[in-house]
Amino acid sequence: MDKKTAEELVKAVLLFGTPLNTLTEITVKMDDKEEAKKLRRFIGEIMALVTIDLLGSIVEQYPELDPYKDYFKKITPES
Repeated sequence: MDKKTAEELVKAVLLFGTPLNTLTEITVKMDDKEEAKKLRRFIGEIMALVTIDLLGSIVEQYPELDPYKDYFKKITPES
């Protein structure tokens, strides 16, 4: 895949975060906690497919496009 396409795909992947977070927030308000837990598992599976599988395959080819490369540096305790 060419880099321009990879960049467009990364931008599109990042758009998934907002609606998935909205879905999760809705499940938190549900009375039936078991049903909410089941739905959050589905949401998590979607997020995993998008971020780990799709984004992972892009970042494997273009590591510099990883939108999370600096995120984990911020939360990792320094030695």
